[in-house]
Amino acid sequence: MLPSQDELRSYFDYNSDKGKFLLRPREVGFKNKNYAYVSINGVTFLEHRLVWVYHNGPIPDDMVIDHINGIYDDNRIENLRMITQSENMRNQKLHRDSRSGATGVVWHPRDRLWNAQITINKRKISLGYYKNFDEAVAARKRADKLYGFHPNHGRVLQ
Repeated sequence: MLPSQDELRSYFDYNSDKGKFLLRPREVGFKNKNYAYVSINGVTFLEHRLVWVYHNGPIPDDMVIDHINGIYDDNRIENLRMITQSENMRNQKLHRDSRSGATGVVWHPRDRLWNAQITINKRKISLGYYKNFDEAVAARKRADKLYGFHPNHGRVLQ
């Protein structure tokens, strides 16, 4: 269970320029490959969740905290938003195993066509088959907009 807003304010100061907590001696911060963490009295928390609580109060059980720009250790409050997990899935970076280099576009060698597809409510929907890769990408981008995907969805992060 996350600490309360009052508890967090008693433990930390927040550097809004860097999006980081200023740690006091009893607290420990560290980062793994993706996320920044903070340990408080031996209990480890994701830093972005603590930053949200610090500024806005509790996070309901059915909500998650999203990094709008997709950079998981950028914990500036203006880069965080509280959304549902379903909404969070609409702001993903390009999967690293993508063969086409475009979200929702796959090559079908047997038919020698590009298929544009999108997943809505756990259901995969075909957006059509295209001879031209750019047409398939355009179909997917239209669907992203139609279904309310975040403009950052499918971006490539460095």
